[in-house]
Amino acid sequence: MLQRYTAISQKLKSLDSSFFVNFDFLNNGICVNGNHYPIVKIAWAKGETLGEFLEKNYKNKTALNNLSKKIKELSEFLGKNNISHGDLQMGNIMVSDNGKAIQLIDYDGMYIGSISKLGSSELGHINFQHPLRAVENPFNDKLDNFSFITLWLGLQSLILDASIWDKSQSDSDSLVFKVDDFENPENSKTINLLMSYPQLTIYVTNYIKICLVDQFKKIPTLSDFIDNQINLEYIKLSSPSSFKINTYKSQYPVISVLDFVKCEKYIGSQVEVIGKVTEVKIGWTERKLPYIFLNFNDWRGKAFKVNIWKEGLDALNLNLSTMKPNDIWLGKYISVKGLMEPPYISSKHRYSHLSITITKNDQLTIISHDEFKRRLDCCEFINRINSYTRQRPLVSKNNEIIKNILNNNIDKVEPQNRITISKTPQYSTIKPSTLLM
Repeated sequence: MLQRYTAISQKLKSLDSSFFVNFDFLNNGICVNGNHYPIVKIAWAKGETLGEFLEKNYKNKTALNNLSKKIKELSEFLGKNNISHGDLQMGNIMVSDNGKAIQLIDYDGMYIGSISKLGSSELGHINFQHPLRAVENPFNDKLDNFSFITLWLGLQSLILDASIWDKSQSDSDSLVFKVDDFENPENSKTINLLMSYPQLTIYVTNYIKICLVDQFKKIPTLSDFIDNQINLEYIKLSSPSSFKINTYKSQYPVISVLDFVKCEKYIGSQVEVIGKVTEVKIGWTERKLPYIFLNFNDWRGKAFKVNIWKEGLDALNLNLSTMKPNDIWLGKYISVKGLMEPPYISSKHRYSHLSITITKNDQLTIISHDEFKRRLDCCEFINRINSYTRQRPLVSKNNEIIKNILNNNIDKVEPQNRITISKTPQYSTIKPSTLLM
């Protein structure tokens, strides 16, 4: 860890680029129970995340054109310096000045030449990574090629027609494309939609070829993609019948609201929780601010709930004086994504509540009963074609890290060295669910 973060910090300081924020790795940054542990001290980034920016500006052609130019400029800068970010996605790109300025954050997975022997520390967000990234687990200066192409093509699509945002169910976690589109491009509704625009045909055709390459290193740079300087053969997929249909995939662990034990295991981590709302509680805080709790079983005990405080109500554009929460949620199946918060325990009333708090408008989604069952079948995302064994990225659950630090078991923070993934077929596109907003 010390070698990785120190090398990345020194490299970024030497580049002195506005694309990055300064950070320092402090090996003895925090003291817990008399023991010192490392932390990363990072400067505050400007603007808002790409996801937040696009939710507000996907109809703003000027902003999208500015952003598209900066994405291309960033890709050329990283390529020139033979480095990769490793996890380009909506949450790791900060945008300001109407798209004229961008900064990268979260440098855990960065590649620089001096740490090439350390290997990859992560696989990136599934909605921005080529399927072969997880198969080959490369660690080189080409990690971002596919992500840049996906970002640029998504932006070009919105510049041409802003309605593509809704038609592709884009949100703060995805820009036009999702993982299903990469794995089965020929049967992707989104890709077929984009092929209907003559201005995009050549790009989408090449994008399909890129999705189907048989080696990760064959993915071209963004500049070559834009200039149509690629030489890839078209690989015909197997017939659609050979694919597992209707399998849901999520960037996060999928948990039932009724599985309290499993919810506990993911305290401090991003998750997707699904279930049926059995009670909608409306109340006001001591400061006379409204809130809503969504309950899924008897709250008098161990239970999971959704918190919607004033900030969340504003994000969802809900006004308690004009709407009826029961009509929206009661008896409905929902999906909620966010941080699993530590339990709120009341010894007086003898209950322990785990929860996710809503702060953004795309965290909460109403889904059908069939969609609920489909997502429930997907407790863990396994996204590969054949059985194989590969190096596991250096990741650990946040709650495990915290527990081990508090128990002075810092050696247990590192994950196992290898992971075996069993044979799983590719999938077709996700069946659209009904959005709340």
